[in-house]
Amino acid sequence: MIFTNVFSQNPNDAIIRFSGGGTVVVQNFKPVKKSDIIKGSYYYNDDWYEGNLLLVDNKILKGYPLKYDLLHNSILIKTDDGLRETSIGTVKEIRWKNNKNTIEVLKNCVLFDNNNSGFYQFLNNGEISLLKETNLKLLSSNYNQALVAGENYDKFVKENKYYIYTNNKIYSVKRNKRKILKFFNNKAERVEKFASENNLSFKNDSDLTKIFNYYN
Repeated sequence: MIFTNVFSQNPNDAIIRFSGGGTVVVQNFKPVKKSDIIKGSYYYNDDWYEGNLLLVDNKILKGYPLKYDLLHNSILIKTDDGLRETSIGTVKEIRWKNNKNTIEVLKNCVLFDNNNSGFYQFLNNGEISLLKETNLKLLSSNYNQALVAGENYDKFVKENKYYIYTNNKIYSVKRNKRKILKFFNNKAERVEKFASENNLSFKNDSDLTKIFNYYN
C-alpha cells in the first residue's frame, strides 16, 4: 500500500493526522477468516501495544494501539474510525510499550538485509547489538486415526532467531555462551565474569540484554 497525503471520499477509510502535520489515508482492514481447524495465534503481540510507527517517508504515527500480524505481513492500527492496516513495507520502525511496561524497538529487516522480510527487535543498542526475529510456523496435525491419538488440528507457533549486529553487519547466532562470547573479543573474560557474578543466563532474553548492555 502507498500512503498519499489526500482526503479520502470513502467512508470506510480512516484519515490519520501526523504530529508534524499532514494526513494519510489508511484503508479499512478486513481480516481473513481463520480456519476452525487451525489453532494458535498468528500475531507477534496478542495484546494491543500502544506506540509509534516511523514510516518510510519519515512521517510518524504517534500514540496508536498496534498489532503486528505475522501471517499477513501487516501492522494493525486501532483508530477512532475502526481497525486499519498497512503492509510492513511502509514501516521503517515500530516503537511501543509491551504488556510488561517495557519499550520495544522493532526495525524493518530490509534496512539491514534485503534478503529478509519482517522486523528485527533490538534488545539493546550499542557497538554490538543483539537482535531477535520472530517468525510464524504452521505445524501440521499429528493425529493418528488408528490409535485415536495426537492432535487433530494444525496450529501456528512462533519461532525466534537471534542475530548480532556490529560494524554494519549481521551475524546469525545461537543463544549459546561460547558463541556469543566470541564477539566480545578481548573483553570476553570480563563479560563472562559479570554474567557469572550476577547469575545471568545466555539463554534468557532479559539476561542477555543486561550482558550486552554491560559490554557496551
